[in-house]
Amino acid sequence: MTFHWRHYRRDPIEILSLSGHAGLSVSDLVTATVAERLTHGDRLLVIDLTEMAGWGYTGRAAIVEAVRHLSAHRRVMLCPPRDKLTLWALQHSDLTVEMCADIDAALSRAEQEPAAKEG
Repeated sequence: MTFHWRHYRRDPIEILSLSGHAGLSVSDLVTATVAERLTHGDRLLVIDLTEMAGWGYTGRAAIVEAVRHLSAHRRVMLCPPRDKLTLWALQHSDLTVEMCADIDAALSRAEQEPAAKEG
């Protein structure tokens, strides 16, 4: 299974959706392409990991580092993976992100915020 990522907007948020398998070959892709490309922005960025099917150690570490990098530069909300080990790694990595069950819940939360309606 391969790794896929998709970036799109669904007002008032941006969504980074990751799916597939995060193995050894993913770490450079996540770091160089995904994290660097999305570092700056004024919209809430929702990182959706719900469709991730598998994790290797280096892929897990790369995604945790990408979430850390992105959350240091902009507001990030995370739709966590079903994988309990990766969820644990994300929860215990001193990340400053909000957790939301899925994209619809993140969108609902973002629409309820006054700042999202003003911008």
